[in-house]
Amino acid sequence: MERKVKVGFVGCGFMSQLAHLPSFASSANCEIVAIAEPREKLRGLIADKYGIKRQYSSHEEMLNDGEVEAVAAFLPDSMHAPVAIACLKAGKHVMIEKPMATLAKEAEVMASLATEKNLKLLVAFTRRFDPGVAEAKAVLDKGEIGTPNFAHTYYFGGDWICGLKQDLITTDDPAPAIDRSNLFPDWLPEELQGRYRFANNNMVHNYNLLRYLFGNDWKVRDVQITDGAVMVAMSFGAMPVSLEGGSCGSRKWKEGLELWSSDGWMQIVLPPPLLRNVAATVNYEVIGERHETLMPNCVWEWAFKRQAEHFLDCIINDKQPLANGADSLADMYILESIFRTYIGK
Repeated sequence: MERKVKVGFVGCGFMSQLAHLPSFASSANCEIVAIAEPREKLRGLIADKYGIKRQYSSHEEMLNDGEVEAVAAFLPDSMHAPVAIACLKAGKHVMIEKPMATLAKEAEVMASLATEKNLKLLVAFTRRFDPGVAEAKAVLDKGEIGTPNFAHTYYFGGDWICGLKQDLITTDDPAPAIDRSNLFPDWLPEELQGRYRFANNNMVHNYNLLRYLFGNDWKVRDVQITDGAVMVAMSFGAMPVSLEGGSCGSRKWKEGLELWSSDGWMQIVLPPPLLRNVAATVNYEVIGERHETLMPNCVWEWAFKRQAEHFLDCIINDKQPLANGADSLADMYILESIFRTYIGK
């Protein structure tokens, strides 16, 4: 008999509706038993759509529900840490959207609680669950293209919604009040706050992907920041890495990674986040006796769905999530290191 994890959802907003709720609701290993959302009309419509038994106006109310064993929370970034910490203290497994938090000190509390209480904490770094990224990592781990010598990753965005906004349920409920007092560290100059938030919400996918592929021996070397872009020189071990990000009005999505190695070359072209069932495109060249260029044919699966199934599987089979709290904490340290390096702190 299949084991169903009893999940409580926190938040009925954009990402919940268009990505996470459909992914969890379609799983044979999940039963969404409760939903917490302060907007009453919206909460009722979502509960009706997915046949969710119980409704709560806040996550605090829902945490008293003994049937809820895991919480999937998708909220504005300033709420990630406070809500996750409350859920972990209540003994619930947690999946939270990226970024893990807005401040490293809050992320440290989250990671410590998950470890101390032996709970699963998954941070939604969806690129790790992309079938194309999985293929690329397998090639690198097997050493098919030798030792990486240089990597370049970029994020310039574009149209990431892919027409799904038409499926969004909206109401005239008043917008809930959000505490944003924890958005920025006290040492960050006000003029850098916009770039800090951009790096934490958008570029975080790229430095998280770098760590996933190349490990945790990282260092921020130099940083340039303008109103329109951020450029970071890093190293992973002895390998230099360039990280670039900015905003783009293109309809095409512009995000990817290239690397050059002792025995080849690789390119990963990442799809728009909400383009369902389309994996990253991976090309790699192997030189030497076997000299060929390859492009793996990946399965038609959506990273959001694979991510939800992974979270449920980790709970059922007592496994550590691929993007767990202790691992994701490093992304907060990279973020703060980028801006401390830039301002000379």
